[in-house]
Amino acid sequence: MDITASISEMGDVPRISLAPSRSAEDIATEIRAACLKNGFFQVTDYYQIVPRDLPGQALAAAREFFNLPLAIKRGLHKVDHVAGGYEPYKVMNLDPSDPMGYGHNEGFSFAAEPTPTAWPSTADLPAFKQVMRSYYGAVTDLAKSLGRFLALGLNLPDSYFDDFYQDQLAHVKLAHYYRSDGSKVTESNVGVAPHTDWGAITILLQDEVGGLEVLDQESSEWIKVPPIPDAFVINLGDLLARWTNDEYKSTKHRVISPPPGVHRYSIPFFSQGHPDYIVRTIQTCLKEGEQTKYSPIRAEDYLKLKFESTYNMNRDPGLIL
Repeated sequence: MDITASISEMGDVPRISLAPSRSAEDIATEIRAACLKNGFFQVTDYYQIVPRDLPGQALAAAREFFNLPLAIKRGLHKVDHVAGGYEPYKVMNLDPSDPMGYGHNEGFSFAAEPTPTAWPSTADLPAFKQVMRSYYGAVTDLAKSLGRFLALGLNLPDSYFDDFYQDQLAHVKLAHYYRSDGSKVTESNVGVAPHTDWGAITILLQDEVGGLEVLDQESSEWIKVPPIPDAFVINLGDLLARWTNDEYKSTKHRVISPPPGVHRYSIPFFSQGHPDYIVRTIQTCLKEGEQTKYSPIRAEDYLKLKFESTYNMNRDPGLIL
């Protein structure tokens, strides 16, 4: 399957500075504009929340993990929607209607302690868990900060989403995109099939290779999101779109796999809320006389439904790293 058609070189994803010198109202206004359009933006100047060197350390640790022998990685197998561990090459299809939608990627995900995670041993990767735990804590804090700007943009108290983020079930996923040995240029170029994310927001750290594209909701063209040094890509997920009665956008996006011989690494953080939090339509998102489109749902129940429709953890494509 070739997914390179109809790509716009003109589109852009807004960049929003989180510098402490800026007013919360100005930041919230810019974020709201992005949420109403495609639900994608990039943030910079976040060092008061995420230490400057930590993203680079996390990407380096991800590369070290994926360079481990396949036998070691397979022994760290992820078993369900909550547990952390290894996700083998081509087990994820974010477009279940397409049998060719299994992307050229492998992954490793984990959540907050004490969620079970199959961590590699310190003998294999001495500093891996420590770096990943530090990264998880930092992007969790960033998600909470973004939640306050989102609330202000919806004419809500800035603390509105605090309970949702308290002890939330969020996951960091390390992703490695590549073509298997012997792959031909003419084969499928699906890194990740077109999809929307499941949770409230996603915070993405990507390396310099690129490949992320967003479907513009006005032009129906794919917008490239080139990597920008020291920036995180932020996008809204289905749960927040549902929460706002679709006022805010959860937009389809995809990853084009790199050419043979090139490896791409990225680290998305999926903010999915406290497992028992009940998501109900926000009243400020309903126009006069408008009815809610969605029934209340428990946050973890929503995640579980999405996971089970996407992953085939027993699939073995017979490909060798």
